[in-house]
Amino acid sequence: MRSYANWEAISFYKEAIRVLDAQAETEMNKREKLQVCCSIIDTLMLVNYPEGSLETLQEAERLAWELKDDRSLMAVYRRFSLYHSTKGDMALGMEYSKKCFDAAERIGDVDAVVMIATSTCMARFFAGDVLGAAAISRRALQLIEERHGEYRSSIGRWTIHSQLSGWCGSALAAMGEFEEARAVLDKGLERSFEANDTFGAGWLEFFFCTLSFSEGNENALVNHARRAIQCFEETGVEITLGSAWSYLGMGYFLLGEYEAARHCAEKGIELQRETGVQQVSIPLCLTNLTLALMALGDHESAIRSATEALKLSQKSKAKLWEGLAWTVLGRSVGGADPAQIDIAEQHLRQGISMTEEMKLRPWSAQGCLYLGELFELTDRREEAIENLKMAETMSREMGMGYWLDRSREALARLDVRRQ
Repeated sequence: MRSYANWEAISFYKEAIRVLDAQAETEMNKREKLQVCCSIIDTLMLVNYPEGSLETLQEAERLAWELKDDRSLMAVYRRFSLYHSTKGDMALGMEYSKKCFDAAERIGDVDAVVMIATSTCMARFFAGDVLGAAAISRRALQLIEERHGEYRSSIGRWTIHSQLSGWCGSALAAMGEFEEARAVLDKGLERSFEANDTFGAGWLEFFFCTLSFSEGNENALVNHARRAIQCFEETGVEITLGSAWSYLGMGYFLLGEYEAARHCAEKGIELQRETGVQQVSIPLCLTNLTLALMALGDHESAIRSATEALKLSQKSKAKLWEGLAWTVLGRSVGGADPAQIDIAEQHLRQGISMTEEMKLRPWSAQGCLYLGELFELTDRREEAIENLKMAETMSREMGMGYWLDRSREALARLDVRRQ
């Protein structure tokens, strides 16, 4: 595991389980098997939970119950939370996360609270509770640093500190707290290098992508995405590789290289679908593809992509991606046929409302920009100016380079038309 020879590690773990299954089911053998089941699940996560993963989790749960081992049961529930959140069932992910926290509080185990925070942040983030994810990850990072546990690994060389720094930085970026997000991610990246945590470094480079895209910093986005891809390919870990390719596409999108953007976004989706990886993140890749297709003028394909993103996010109850999907769907519908302005406006306002409710200021700014551009297309000048100025103000306050420029360009076009 520490060498990222993931499939070899899985093979050894499976052999250990076979050996234990051939023995009498004594208490000692049950404890041995429980430990092996938990270890193999961690490795199975890195290769996106192939067939049989859920059954292994269920076996670990059975053993923990029979042993009346609350600490082990808590560890199993944490892994259940990660599994269901990754597979796209946010409700179950949150349910198991709550069970973990309740058990940790009963036991009073600080280390357990920190470990559970990793799964809790993931479930809360995708479910749209970005404020909660930021608060929990901040507190957990503080506990780690107070106890000097920055280099403690949870899976192979993947440190808990890098996991939590990624979730914290991403949550802060989603709220428009760019300066604090950058500080958290920089510190996490530094610690991952010190711990020789290659996957953790890629993990943090990936979350730098979310920050760079919201900021509209095209060169930073391309560089972070390339480094993330390199780290993921180097370690053979598949869970975020497709999303990294998708973000590389968004770097090209910001640069105006739309064919390259489409190619990278499609490759990201293909990688995730081939491996069954991170179903919950596919809507993000589809919305990224939608932006590239709209820029290329392929509005019908953009509508299909955005519609699929919306359906998948609703199916998995990933409220975070649902809000984003509504906005790009509205923009693509309006771009395909200005006569559908009422439907497009309805979609966009639904997306803006959801992102505002979740306190996702950068995404709300993008939604206002799309709505302003839509009104510009249909010659609704006053409404266009109102929304574009709102987008300009928010983008300026947060320092969203590309998005600020795009808002100003749209306002300038309206001024020219008036003259």
